[in-house]
Amino acid sequence: MAYFSALNTIKMRRVRLLMLVLGIFIGVFLIAAFAYYAWLDRTRTLNDAGARLEALSVAVAANTESTFRTAASVLRSIEIEIQNTGGVQHIDEKKLYDIFQRHLTVFPTVDSFPLHALWAVNADGAVIANSVEYPGKAVMADDREYFLYHKENKKGDAYISPLSISRVSGEAVIFQTIRLEDKAGKFAGTLGISLRVKYFNQLYQRLNLIPDSSITLVRNDGKLLFRYPFEEGYSKIDVGKSKAFQQMWEQGHGNRLASRSPYDTRARIMGFSLGDQFPLMAVVTEPEDLVLTQWQHNAVIFGMFGLTAYLIIALLFIYSLRQLRQLESVTELSTHDALTGLPNRRYFDQQLPIEWQRTIRARQAFSILFIDIDHFKRYNDYYGHDHGDRCLQLVGERLEGELKRAGDVIVRYGGEEFVCLLPNTDTAGSAKLAQNLIDAITRTAIPHADSPVAPIISVSIGVASTNPQSGDNVIELMRRADEMLYSAKEQGRNRIAQATLESPKDVSVNPD
Repeated sequence: MAYFSALNTIKMRRVRLLMLVLGIFIGVFLIAAFAYYAWLDRTRTLNDAGARLEALSVAVAANTESTFRTAASVLRSIEIEIQNTGGVQHIDEKKLYDIFQRHLTVFPTVDSFPLHALWAVNADGAVIANSVEYPGKAVMADDREYFLYHKENKKGDAYISPLSISRVSGEAVIFQTIRLEDKAGKFAGTLGISLRVKYFNQLYQRLNLIPDSSITLVRNDGKLLFRYPFEEGYSKIDVGKSKAFQQMWEQGHGNRLASRSPYDTRARIMGFSLGDQFPLMAVVTEPEDLVLTQWQHNAVIFGMFGLTAYLIIALLFIYSLRQLRQLESVTELSTHDALTGLPNRRYFDQQLPIEWQRTIRARQAFSILFIDIDHFKRYNDYYGHDHGDRCLQLVGERLEGELKRAGDVIVRYGGEEFVCLLPNTDTAGSAKLAQNLIDAITRTAIPHADSPVAPIISVSIGVASTNPQSGDNVIELMRRADEMLYSAKEQGRNRIAQATLESPKDVSVNPD
């Protein structure tokens, strides 16, 4: 292939490659930008949900503590009355029942407070009175956690027991109790209030949380006080040994993502807060997948817009690449002969000064070969123009096939005439190549019955070589090559005539 054609092809390929790389870069950039935006939006969504749940957990913890403080205040008030009557061991069931009923009037309605019942237990663990009924059922509480705790621990703050089932009503309740002592400070029993779990369930239901949300009240040892929505089976779950729970308790308040909830093994966003007075923690959670539902919806929409934009850009790139290919084809056609596929006269005019100046800068030799098919007009007249076109194609192929270097160029100059540019080629080199061209055409053996030179197609070649200097004119070298071509024809054709141009004014002719 001709050097200039190859050079143009390389340039076009580089442009196409650059556009392809640019298109891929834009695609990767858009994908990366979308992924980064989606990640930021997802992170923001989770952070917002965590902050919202943390705030809600603070409110739940405060509300729960308020409930326990009220209950503790009622228990202390009743304790004082019991002590004023001589202690729990000196008061009968009816008296206690009346005290309980009088304190119940503190609460305006049953629905305003989760109160279930008030009761008292003696030092043996027997329930001696309750606010639910009189006379009360014979119930033992000596195995209850709160009884065992108060029996072993001196008087202190009110004790909150894990979720339990009342042995009086069978209802799920939370016990809050205090220790009763005699005048000597010995354990005399317990005084307690039971809080209805049903109340907490109804209260949290009004918060209108998203589906499958939860609110959990848990003690500092990891035992469950309550979980909304209520399921009794949750009361058996102990998270005290959970590293996550321990970290949350140390932190006090905050939010985090639980990859697996201990209650339903579901990934959840959690907000948590400790109580100020009581050893409890409020944890509010929402399922991660539901929290991210809107984010996923937005991501899909944004992704569709991004995909549409990328497709538009891709189509523009494809269109541009096709236009480049068309431009390359047009450029190829404008600088190449349609019949032979060789570079044409226009190409020659463009390339000659470029190669000439390059040769001058490199201080190398430069040669031009003018090649003419002998008696081609007679060939056309004898065989017809179709055969003439095929002859030109074959001659062009053979001539081009002898050029082994990338910089060597064969041009169809016009009609049956060809020109060969040989950068970095001196007199000896150009003569050798010229002879190779004649031999190649001879080997092709295209019949030419009407030729007075030979029975086959032959060519005559004019060769001119020089070592150009700055300021030398390539036109002089072309003129000398053209003169050598005519000299070869005058000497009988099918031969070479060569001139070595030492300077613009010094030419020696060596006809072969």
